[in-house]
Amino acid sequence: HIQNLYMDDITVIGGTYSTTHGRPHYDNWGSADHTITGSFTPTHTGRHFFQVVYGNGSGGLDSGITCAVKWVRIRNGSEQIITEKALIMPQLDDWDHWSESNLISFDANNDETISFEILEGLNMSFFDHYAKYNGNGGGNDMYNFVNISEIKILFRNSHEENN
Repeated sequence: HIQNLYMDDITVIGGTYSTTHGRPHYDNWGSADHTITGSFTPTHTGRHFFQVVYGNGSGGLDSGITCAVKWVRIRNGSEQIITEKALIMPQLDDWDHWSESNLISFDANNDETISFEILEGLNMSFFDHYAKYNGNGGGNDMYNFVNISEIKILFRNSHEENN
């Protein structure tokens, strides 16, 4: 019950297409003017989850200052926003490590086209308190960059809840 959207399936503004770090992805993605947009048609009706496969080597697991935080907006076939939430992608120590973001839930029908956009978010590096943070990814400017490799749409079968 997983639909995978790869780099050829979506529109990416910003970053650089790359095949480094073990898989195709958009490297150094996440400036304020960067966006990822796309659409899909669910294969089932019901509860779904939106998730990205990402890399974030901007710091160790023991710091959250450069945890990438983006904003996801999901629209139904009538272009109405059905959910918008923060997409969280913590640091993973190095850029060769890949993981999955948090899950963002939404309900959809299998006969409608769902669209999404990923936009700038707000992480701790935006706050004055961390202006002097100079760890990996830190410095004088905000740092909210991440590598994006794939988008997953997961369907949750309601029958599985009762088993």
